[in-house]
Amino acid sequence: MDNMYYRPSRGYGRRSRRARVRKIKFMKPLLFILAIIVFFWILAQIWGFFSNLISSDLDSPAQVYIVEGKTQILSFGSGDYAPLLSGQALLEGDRVRTLTDSRAVVEFYDGTILRMDEGTDLMLEEVDKGKNEGSILVRVNTGDVWVNKPSNAELKSNVVVTTDYLKVNADSTIFAMRAGLPESVRVVDENLLVEVLEEGQSLDQIEVSVGQELILTSDAYDAFLRRETPSVLDALDINFQQNSWYKFNTDEDASPSQFAVDPALSDGSGTVIESENPLEGAADDFVDSLPDDNSSSAALDSPQVTSPSQGSTQNSETIDILGNAPVGAEKIMVTSFEEGSPNPYVLKGFTPGDSTFRYIATFDGGNGNLVIGENRFEIVAIDAEGNESPTSTLVFDYELAADAEVETPDVLSAPEIVMINDQPAGEKFILEEDRAVVIGSVGTWATDVVVNNYTLREFTPNSGTFTYILSNEFGNLSSGENVLEVYAKDKSGTKSEVLEFVVSY
Repeated sequence: MDNMYYRPSRGYGRRSRRARVRKIKFMKPLLFILAIIVFFWILAQIWGFFSNLISSDLDSPAQVYIVEGKTQILSFGSGDYAPLLSGQALLEGDRVRTLTDSRAVVEFYDGTILRMDEGTDLMLEEVDKGKNEGSILVRVNTGDVWVNKPSNAELKSNVVVTTDYLKVNADSTIFAMRAGLPESVRVVDENLLVEVLEEGQSLDQIEVSVGQELILTSDAYDAFLRRETPSVLDALDINFQQNSWYKFNTDEDASPSQFAVDPALSDGSGTVIESENPLEGAADDFVDSLPDDNSSSAALDSPQVTSPSQGSTQNSETIDILGNAPVGAEKIMVTSFEEGSPNPYVLKGFTPGDSTFRYIATFDGGNGNLVIGENRFEIVAIDAEGNESPTSTLVFDYELAADAEVETPDVLSAPEIVMINDQPAGEKFILEEDRAVVIGSVGTWATDVVVNNYTLREFTPNSGTFTYILSNEFGNLSSGENVLEVYAKDKSGTKSEVLEFVVSY
């Protein structure tokens, strides 16, 4: 019995094979459905990619509009700058620069506005709309920008603006920023926290309040590197508040302009269309108006200032501004600024072919082209066809030498009130706002200015200008007639004649 042989049942084998067949038949529909799902998922990803690519200009996170002049763009991955068209999309990694006498406006998806003055170069390093909160990172390489981040923006975003040495986290604020030492941040609305950077790392944080400015000179930056705390805060420079850049931006903030889209970017009905190369189809006269590679301002290098040093402090009665002229320069034009107004001057001593230039700035008791405090000079070269080079900007501080003598007249004339809230003061001023910025002039002999028995703390001796603020908040403005009694003192304490000026409110 132990050696009995049992033949396997054929029926069992057939049943096992039939079970396997039934399993395979059952799995086929599931595998087919899964394959369809994977196919459509891949198709959706491809469609999303190309949809985003095609609609990048239609739904871009930022648009650039030309206010005046000419602006160029260096698209991410491109090796050369190309003319920018008003309304062109700005994407992450793109770089934009404005040429001489040019301005541009960047409008971001969250409502943030960034305006570029002439000679400004910036890069959009990061822009992400995000699901709940987006991010915008702009690096300003050179020049001046004005940033307005509204508090009522529907889309939340974290806006950061940096230069080589400063970083601002913009949160519902308005401020102006300049890149290139001396760098500055000037706050117009809402306080700001500004970081001083060393190779991208924070050295210090400084709170800048409304109506203040942070000026970072070379000396101040060196002090930060030594872990010192130099004084870099001051009241907003009155010259800054009077210049055309400030007025342009405040006017735009109050009543924004609607900038036109270049015809090359629209379908004729005003609708922006996508184009890999926005210059394709552009009007011939527009292309012809763009700088020629051989004769444009881009081909003519900017003058290089060799003396005095950028951001330095000078105290000589006469200062020689020296520099190297670029090849091809027929003329050198230097622009100084008097109370914010530009005064261009073509150097008569420069002749075509000269490799250097010289410009003389003088204080002359306050009657020259130097002022106490910050002085700014813009220098351009001009070729034979009248094209201007990019602007070289020289900024330095001027102060009287310790032993300098300012001539004091026999009669100390009363100060004068010149402007109130950017309007001519006249003989009597009617104020319709609850705040007045009063700007006056006085002889450069004045070391103090007194208004209604209050000695102005922010007045710079021998500067020739002063600022006084009337405000309900300060308690020095009331309904009816407000009489201002203003006088000055010289270094010996002698009082000038008294000015009486009426501001009706």
